[in-house]
Amino acid sequence: MLFECSHCGAPIDARSAKRVVQCPYCGYQNKVDQTRTLAAVTPEAFQQPATWTPPSTARAPSVQLAYRRQRTGVLVIVAVMGFVGVGLVGIFGVLAIAGPGSTGAGPAGGIAPARVAAVDPASSRAEIAAQLGVVSDPDLEKLIVNLDGHAYKNVSLGFDERETHVVGAHFWTDGPVAQRAAIAQALTAVLGRRARTDEDGDLRYDHRDGHLSLTSDGATVWFEVSEDAPQPRRRVAVLWSLLWSVLLGQPSVIDEATRREILTGQPLGVLANLDLSTNLDGADSAVTALAPGSEREVGSDVEYGVAVDHPWFENVELRWDNEPGGVLLMAIFHGHQHVALDPFAVVACLKPVFGDPEERITNYAEGRRDYEWPNGVSQSMGALRVSFGPHVGTGLDQASWSSMIHALEACGSQG
Repeated sequence: MLFECSHCGAPIDARSAKRVVQCPYCGYQNKVDQTRTLAAVTPEAFQQPATWTPPSTARAPSVQLAYRRQRTGVLVIVAVMGFVGVGLVGIFGVLAIAGPGSTGAGPAGGIAPARVAAVDPASSRAEIAAQLGVVSDPDLEKLIVNLDGHAYKNVSLGFDERETHVVGAHFWTDGPVAQRAAIAQALTAVLGRRARTDEDGDLRYDHRDGHLSLTSDGATVWFEVSEDAPQPRRRVAVLWSLLWSVLLGQPSVIDEATRREILTGQPLGVLANLDLSTNLDGADSAVTALAPGSEREVGSDVEYGVAVDHPWFENVELRWDNEPGGVLLMAIFHGHQHVALDPFAVVACLKPVFGDPEERITNYAEGRRDYEWPNGVSQSMGALRVSFGPHVGTGLDQASWSSMIHALEACGSQG
């Protein structure tokens, strides 16, 4: 089988049955079933190119990479960035070719990382290139900046379509990074439970169209923010600040309010203070006061998405009737995208508050059940739901709502 590397775009011959294959050029760990197939059967005449330059559309910087493989006694890792500068570090060492001359690389030896970190990501591509003294090649999608004296050889900056501001940064080096564990620990300390390790050992963070990843060997760490994300430029600025503080070994300067609003979500307990009598006219100010940065979507109902920092729930959706003086209709507590919500844990948590619910078997073969209390609270369709109003029986009063939120917060803190 011949497939395309998801990071640098190189063709890779995978004749084994391995599910994960490392790119022999950039070192990226490719999940074969998630890559683009170039040929179902590798042509007999195919040979890996001696070098590969990622196209401008690839995630990897557009710098020439040499084919690398393990040989008897010596591990040779080569990264060619235009000009020649060679260093050989002992047997089992690293052969690295790097230096000035590649477009956008900057002066000989690269640029001091602290100087690059000081760049305002809200600046345009032309402004950043001028500030750092690098040449911006219009044929390259990204602006590549070589780093001087750092574990990462370069950082490539991605920009919006009009190149008015940064939307992502990819840090790259040509082999495993010794500080990988410390980098992962520092990132997790700020990103909290939204940082997770996937099946391949990569550290992943995905929240509201903001993404960050650290490969299992640390050779690549990157973040990207979609233009469709809420507050995209602020989100870029926060992730830029976070990543640079970690890579420079400095304390994070992100305050707790910003961390909650942009990176992790609010503690679930803040919703205990939501006044259930708030109508649509006061919904915006009420939700914003409790959970700054919440998303608003208008349709047949008006919905607010509140990101929460909780082991069971990723966000809470609050719906108001879209009419003058519209009332609060429903609250839906959604589980995490990568971890299924455990309905039995939710029911066990709420029994002391509401008593035993009515149980309905929805799929006997798969053991699926829905649970409903007479006050409009139910665990159904993979989410915890609260329906407000007299049409669901007695309805949930303010005190019961607060008790439910505090119970869920307490259960979550227990694991």
